[in-house]
Amino acid sequence: MIKRLAAAILLALPMSAFALSNSFSYQGSLNDGGTPASGSYDLQFQLQTSAGVNVGAPLVREDVAVAAGLFSVELDFGAAITSADFRLQIGVRPGASVGAFTTLSPTTNLRPAPQAQVAGIASEAVTVSPNAVNSASVANESLSGVDIQDGTLSGADIQDGEIRTADIADGTILALDVDTTVIQARVNNSCLAGSAIRAIGQGGAVTCETIPAGGSGTVTSVASGAGLTGGPITTSGTLSIATGGVTSAMIFDGTVANADLATNAVNAGNIVDGSIGSADVNTAQVQARVSGTCLAGSSIRQVNADGTVSCESDDIGWSLGGNLGTNPATQYLGTFDAQPLEIRTANARSLRIEPSAETFGAPALPITRNLIAGSHANTVSAGTRGATIAGGGLPSGESDPFFNSEAPNQVTGHFGTVGGGFANIAALGGTVAGGLQNEATGSSSSTVGGGVDNVASGGLSTVAGGFTNLASGLASSVAGGEVVSATGRNSMASGGRLNCAGGDYSWVGGRRAKARVGNEAGDGSCATGSGDADGDNGSFVWADSQDADFVSSGANQFLVRADGGFLFNTSSLPNPIDDFVIRSRNGVGDPNIDLTLLTASGKAARFEVADTSGSIYLVPGNVGAGEARLVVTGGTGGVATLSNGGTWTNASSRSYKTGFGAVDPVAILDRLVALPISTWTYRGSQEGTHLGPMAEDFKAAFDLAGDGKSISTVDADGVALAAIQGLNRKLESENAALRAELAELRRLVLERLRGES
Repeated sequence: MIKRLAAAILLALPMSAFALSNSFSYQGSLNDGGTPASGSYDLQFQLQTSAGVNVGAPLVREDVAVAAGLFSVELDFGAAITSADFRLQIGVRPGASVGAFTTLSPTTNLRPAPQAQVAGIASEAVTVSPNAVNSASVANESLSGVDIQDGTLSGADIQDGEIRTADIADGTILALDVDTTVIQARVNNSCLAGSAIRAIGQGGAVTCETIPAGGSGTVTSVASGAGLTGGPITTSGTLSIATGGVTSAMIFDGTVANADLATNAVNAGNIVDGSIGSADVNTAQVQARVSGTCLAGSSIRQVNADGTVSCESDDIGWSLGGNLGTNPATQYLGTFDAQPLEIRTANARSLRIEPSAETFGAPALPITRNLIAGSHANTVSAGTRGATIAGGGLPSGESDPFFNSEAPNQVTGHFGTVGGGFANIAALGGTVAGGLQNEATGSSSSTVGGGVDNVASGGLSTVAGGFTNLASGLASSVAGGEVVSATGRNSMASGGRLNCAGGDYSWVGGRRAKARVGNEAGDGSCATGSGDADGDNGSFVWADSQDADFVSSGANQFLVRADGGFLFNTSSLPNPIDDFVIRSRNGVGDPNIDLTLLTASGKAARFEVADTSGSIYLVPGNVGAGEARLVVTGGTGGVATLSNGGTWTNASSRSYKTGFGAVDPVAILDRLVALPISTWTYRGSQEGTHLGPMAEDFKAAFDLAGDGKSISTVDADGVALAAIQGLNRKLESENAALRAELAELRRLVLERLRGES
């Protein structure tokens, strides 16, 4: 996101405006978002004319402390503000940032303070600071002898080379102006004839002595010798030095100094060509002939005063266009000592290589290096070795215009690696390949591939990516997804959302699939607890997209929630209401579909659907003698079985039944007699003709259980048995009547026979 600072500022008049130093205090009030600001802000002040023209460069005051909206800074725009009207244009931005300043309005008018006005028109100084005046402050020939206090000028008062003849008015220096212990006063005495000057006092007086008696005569001719011109002189005349007449042999070694020569007094014509030798010059100022040389492969490092040189091996450096013929054993970029090497861009660290403190071998060399690239804010914890930060990272705070929660990348353990991104942390042997705010902080060699806010805190754990995922179990893994956890030992979460592999060796996938966690430290609470240390270990849980938890209930379970149906070897449901579909293997084995159930001891039963007829076969294997082929049980209705020989037996114990009621067998017989019976065939069947009632008629006649579409065998049997009883009752009643009638006939026959007799 792009951050913007909306601020308004209320400006107070300067409390101490433009004193003689041009500096003044500026106090103001700063509001941030309509409330008094507090914290650190950068402020920019641009001096402008009343017409809005910038004067000079802006002044920036960084990290200014603002408390309850108030701040104070010192400003100095130099001597620009004297009499005209000026104003300040102010900009503001958050402290410790490098972004653009937000310009505030309106500008603030400034007026020169009284002290500044006085300073602008002052023409005379009241006092002069010590050493404030030097030769550069005095115009040529502006001083005369009367300007200097008598006897106060000494050699110590004159800086070497500062005052020259051009600086002094001709004829103005008097004896009283100089220190006669250093400068000779005018010699104003002479000696009588026959005497000679023996000494000259500092005041100019002379001491004479008598010239010893000697020869007498008159010099009638003076010839010009070598180096002179103008002779011979017989009575009067002038001798001068001939051009090139002075040679080095005529000058005392090292005695000619700058002070001995008038300005431009010596030129090439005054010196005999080649006559000044090394002994004639002061080698502290004039370089003697460079006579030394360096061997091949070496260069001159220093030229000494006497012309000798100091050499050093050539270091050609590294060319911006590349180098040829280098030897990595002796030619390299880097440090010779144990200090780190840094490469900077924009005067900020872009790459740092740190040698480890631990060494090995002979000579002892660092065993590894830390490599820190990317942001200058990226860090490797002190004492860590073998760490790598390949790039990325940001200074903490709102440093990036498009992101928040910025922070540097860090390696806190030996041989940890961060590839890029920002706010990522890698511990001992850990790796964060990239992404944002990820942590590989397991006890050893944990890994986060990328994503945002992912944590691999278990030893050898892995989070490949995604958002806010956690792998805290030892050697646990999260492939990706969102808010997914693998907290059990060697657990795996494939991805999805809100999944939890809490049991050791458990696997989860989809949405809100959860294997229950154990009660060991670090197992977390991403799912309900199993009550033991391992959680629901070994359980496989996969859930579809329903927004509801699908939680294991025990160890080593295989759980799947698929509201769209379970399909194997097919991708479509034969019927929309189907739930579980298994199709036979395509091209392998017979075309029938076979499902085999196998017991622990190896007994098997196979369900088979014939591909040709669609018939279902139940093929029990290894059924013992007297054992049923098929047993149906459940509820309280007892057990129904299909015997080994093929007889079906229904459960019919009184203990399985309730709601008993008496029936009228004769009425049942009458209804059965009235029940239509016909022959018929099943539609689409080729099995032949059947005989029996219709289920609808059976339901209407007897109103027994069922939906009127089918007839239960137990009901058909019950109706038949009741009808037999009814028939028996009818037969018994009829037989009783017949027996009574027969008895009456027998009696009548007997009575007649007796009467006839």
